[in-house]
Parts: sequence; C-alpha cells; structure tokens
Amino acid sequence: MNDTPNALQINFYFIKSNFKEILTKLCKKLLDESHKSLVSVSSKKEMEDLDKFLWINDKQSFLPHKTINCEITERDNIIITDKVSLPNDLCKKFDTLIISPEKRIKSFEIFRRFLVFSYKVNIKGLENYKKKLKKKGYTIKCFEESQTFKWKVIN
Repeated sequence: MNDTPNALQINFYFIKSNFKEILTKLCKKLLDESHKSLVSVSSKKEMEDLDKFLWINDKQSFLPHKTINCEITERDNIIITDKVSLPNDLCKKFDTLIISPEKRIKSFEIFRRFLVFSYKVNIKGLENYKKKLKKKGYTIKCFEESQTFKWKVIN
C-alpha cells in the first residue's frame, strides 16, 4: 500500500476465493493497523449475510463491525453499507472504502484509498480504465489471486 498521506490509491483485486473469507483476513489486518474502513455491498441481503458471517465465522473470536443501520460511534472501525451514497461527515471519518465483487461503482470520490474486488479479469478494459484514473491523480495497483490468499501483481 502507498502510505503517502495525501496519495489517492485504488487497488483492484481479482479473486477466486470467497469474498467473505478474504474480507475477514483483510479487516483483521486493517484493524491491527488502526484503519477505519467502510465496506460497500450491493444489497441489503448481501449486507446481512456479510454481517452474520463476520460475527460467527471464526469460532475463536469475532470481527467487530457494524452495519450502516446501527448507531455509529468514533470507536467503530468497520462499517458495512448497502447505501448508494453516504453523508460526507460519515465518509470523512473513514480512510478506506472496500468494494465487494457484487457492487458496481460509478466514480471514485471522497476516500483516499479504494480496495475494489472482482471475480472477473478483463485486462483489455482494465488498461484503459487505469489510464483514465491515473490522469485523475490515482495510484493504481492490480492484483490477481494466483492461489488461495496468494497474490501476484498484474502490470
């Protein structure tokens, strides 16, 4: 990750594993690094499924988080949302937006760092998209899951 304070960063992850399992590992790491993250999903059902998964998946512990429908406090570091748009005051409290493979996005705004997950790799279309985003000042990195939870960089 680019840790430059004002860097705009988008990481694209092309995955084979279950997104919920990847998200669990990722969120644990983000919590350890004291990041505040919003997880954007496509529907209420996906939000509820992910919410339940994060609470009960790991038998030894749980991953503290809330959904957008709960009261959110300063101590909350992971929020799952199915909303298309969020209030700016809420967005300013978080530094990372994680986008599920089911979610479609129209633009990259507000956040400094985006982690975008997809089950499909369209290398041809990706190159043009990367060029447009780089012109807007984003640092772009692309990763493909070569084996379960093992990543290789796509140039």
